[in-house]
Amino acid sequence: MNTVYDLSQVDKCGYTIINGESLEVLRNLPSNLVQVCITSPPYFWQRDYGDVNQIGMEKTPGKYIRNLMSIFDEVWRVLKDDGTLYVNIDDIYKHGKVPGKVPIKSYIGILPMFELAMLRKRWIFRNRIIWHKKNGLPESVKDRFVKRHEPFYMFVKQRYYMHNPQYQRAASIPSIRERTHHKYSDIKRPAKTSCQSIQGVGEQKSIWTTDNNGNPLSRMGDVISAAIGTDKHASTHMAPFPQSIINTLIDASSRPGDIILDCFCGSGTTGIVALERERRFIGIELVEQSYTLANQNCSDKVGLFNTNPRKGT
Repeated sequence: MNTVYDLSQVDKCGYTIINGESLEVLRNLPSNLVQVCITSPPYFWQRDYGDVNQIGMEKTPGKYIRNLMSIFDEVWRVLKDDGTLYVNIDDIYKHGKVPGKVPIKSYIGILPMFELAMLRKRWIFRNRIIWHKKNGLPESVKDRFVKRHEPFYMFVKQRYYMHNPQYQRAASIPSIRERTHHKYSDIKRPAKTSCQSIQGVGEQKSIWTTDNNGNPLSRMGDVISAAIGTDKHASTHMAPFPQSIINTLIDASSRPGDIILDCFCGSGTTGIVALERERRFIGIELVEQSYTLANQNCSDKVGLFNTNPRKGT
């Protein structure tokens, strides 16, 4: 039975969070609805949330990837043609009862399987953004390097799409010699100007620019450093990602008033940042405790408590 969700709350309150299974909820959302989807599906065999409909505890890695593809097929449909999908997902080492036809201690291979599956589904794979964890958790392992990063994948539907270049303080000012391969004694700072880009037909070309104080800026790279567990709501959920990274992704791929989707919204980090950045938000969460928490966290931003029923009610 199809369930009709009251999306008028998105305009009235700025957000709505739906308690239900991601695939079923997505199937009942209108096409061409959202500008950006930022989400982090449960990692393979990392946590058992105790729900028969959960993602992540499949009997094989292949089944896990196929279930994800079914969900991202629906994300493709609800995403606008010039929209962007960001996915935070990671691998797991083979140990104990973790399924997978690889040797003990080896990565299962979730990430290459995911990348190839998304490419076969027509997604354009634009970036593998690295979240460098400034304060990564300690590990007892002594026969490999300690893990200090996770990827955020960037996918789009078509060759040309909405993107706002992001800038950051430059590490140093490139010399004229470095930029032109000629020797000059008179090294000058770039002219003082605001952040800007030259918009061409189907392309963007960066130009050297400075902030209002004359500090040099450069285009942001694909490695973003952020600490774990420092955000206000981070301690209330088992697997939050940093608000600073979500802030960058939302600013890069949307405009104020656009709708942001998170189909595994957890404690609502994406929604919190979307509301702070004057965007609207639709969240989907299966686990009732996390759904309630996400609603409460988002309501802190707008002063309302907004609910939507579970599937079938």
